[in-house]
Amino acid sequence: MTSPYRHRSASHRPMRAAGLRKGRRYGVPRAMIERAAERRLAGDWLGACAAADMAVDLDLRALRRGYGAEFAGTLLDDLRNLVPDLVRWHFPRFWHGDGRLLPLQRLLLSRPGGDGGPWLSVRQVDWRVHGARRLVLEVAEHSWEDTMPVRAESDHRVEYWENIPHVWATGRHLWDSRRVGEARERWGGDAHRAPFLHPDGAPRALGELPAADPGPEDPVARAEWIEVLHETGRVAEAFAAAGIDLDTSPVEMEWGDPVDPVEALSYAPLSVSRLAAEVERLDAAGLGDEHWFPYDAHSRFRIRRSGDGATSLWLEKAEAGRARRSSRRRAGTARSTSTCSVTVRSPPTNSTPWCARPSPPLADPPGVPSDRPIRTPRARCGCAVGVSGTPSSSASTGRPSRTTRTS
Repeated sequence: MTSPYRHRSASHRPMRAAGLRKGRRYGVPRAMIERAAERRLAGDWLGACAAADMAVDLDLRALRRGYGAEFAGTLLDDLRNLVPDLVRWHFPRFWHGDGRLLPLQRLLLSRPGGDGGPWLSVRQVDWRVHGARRLVLEVAEHSWEDTMPVRAESDHRVEYWENIPHVWATGRHLWDSRRVGEARERWGGDAHRAPFLHPDGAPRALGELPAADPGPEDPVARAEWIEVLHETGRVAEAFAAAGIDLDTSPVEMEWGDPVDPVEALSYAPLSVSRLAAEVERLDAAGLGDEHWFPYDAHSRFRIRRSGDGATSLWLEKAEAGRARRSSRRRAGTARSTSTCSVTVRSPPTNSTPWCARPSPPLADPPGVPSDRPIRTPRARCGCAVGVSGTPSSSASTGRPSRTTRTS
């Protein structure tokens, strides 16, 4: 069935949006959002994490002793403004079946001590696709040299990637209550509307979308134009309009036919209009000028921002990676040289994130002296948890898996 609002597209297939909606509906239910918001607005960030089924593995006394009072103060400021239910909402998910969380993923939220210090991070620790859905908030060291992506396969033959860091340090609108209001602009919109939506949030019909390049005077319409080019298969035109130099040379693999980058990108659920700007933000934040995201088990796309501001994208054979059955053994640790990955995707056009009000400032976490270790809160959630996937992590389709409940 043809949608009156979006073109038929290999990169934005309806089943992907359906899986994501289902995962968020059952994995982040209204009761969880309301309870977490209530505790956060009351200044109880620990209670907000418990309501969002996020364990807290932090020892503030040890962190203050090891990294200093300034580090601890910056960390507490981020914790008081953390929106844990929003983290779960945006956490990488399978785009198949019921939208479960991807196993063994890590989100890098911020570096309270600046460059070279440990990260405030959120991780999903269960290696099973149908395992526990609890997230863990912690402060941990992270080294790009220790990153090795692993292609795993569940019992339901759904492939996904493990051990890929998701850098959210430049995307605070995904988790920080002080920056949530920036989401519309970060998705290519302006102060009035987001791409593909009217100011009141209603979707724009196909006839209302630009049929030609509107020019830089209307950046929202131009973002729509670039995305329409990509969705309708005019991949090279889309990247050219976005100011990205795309290398269209086929890449020889160790087996099989050469891979055509243009054809590969026609299936990738990227937001092409935002890609260059996101890489520029990563570069400005000191996270490097070259990043990558996986395409399949044997290749990946690499994107680089040069000194003169030009952005280039090309496909290459993956230097490191291995396949395993996640049902047979846990993920092992391996060492390889790798850069951080960048995942840029389009938000669902029929949903707008709630606007989280800024959390009130506090001198100390309520009920927990700042010089004592924080105990991990325990929360039990009887809501059904769905499944979900990231554009760069879920590589193949599989039959839908049944919905389970957390214990």
